[in-house]
Amino acid sequence: MDITDNPFQDAAKVTEDPWNPPEVSDAPPDAPPPDHRNSIAWERERSFSALKDTLLDVLLEPGATFRAAHPEVSLWPALGFFLIFGSLGYAGSTAVVELMYYLGQERVLGHNLSSLLPSWTVVFVPVTLTVHIFINAALMHLALMVTGAKTLRYGASFRICAYCTGATALFNAVPFVGHWVSMVLLFIVEVAAIQRMHRTSGGKAAFAAIAPVILRWAFYGGLALIGIYSIASLFD
Repeated sequence: MDITDNPFQDAAKVTEDPWNPPEVSDAPPDAPPPDHRNSIAWERERSFSALKDTLLDVLLEPGATFRAAHPEVSLWPALGFFLIFGSLGYAGSTAVVELMYYLGQERVLGHNLSSLLPSWTVVFVPVTLTVHIFINAALMHLALMVTGAKTLRYGASFRICAYCTGATALFNAVPFVGHWVSMVLLFIVEVAAIQRMHRTSGGKAAFAAIAPVILRWAFYGGLALIGIYSIASLFD
């Protein structure tokens, strides 16, 4: 045996060299690890427990939930989540309106509530909700593209819109103020979700969250102006 060989080399425990610094990842601190599990429980399994956990996560911890969400998954779970809670919110608001009608309180703020939500419209609820959420997600994604904040594909924006809108839809069943509470809460959770999932600033996330509402009202306002102009032209 060569005298330069260490007779205890094979028996020695291999340890890290204390003189070499540990490896540092170039990934941003907010980025999830490559082998992370999807943080959205409903996308991992379809069960009542996962549905409940996802609802609470989106409402209470939207930033943490979407920061660790997998960027590329199927849209079907998100759409299913939205349709479940969106339908429940619609049914709850309809039930409240009908209850107020039968209690003789159908006239609130000068509106006949019993005529706002006819019962036969429930047949078209899933179709209407589906069209609504795809359009809203497209408008949100367009706003992200305009501001240069888009870092992921349309599917990520759709999942944010579907989960946040579905989770806050239940508040529509609260009498009188439910719609406004739902809108404010939706804005808050969407801003947090967009900021974390798309890795963008709070200002750009807020603009993307409010853009669908602004564009919809601008569209309705344009239709109203066209209608007023058309009616006025009949009397010229």
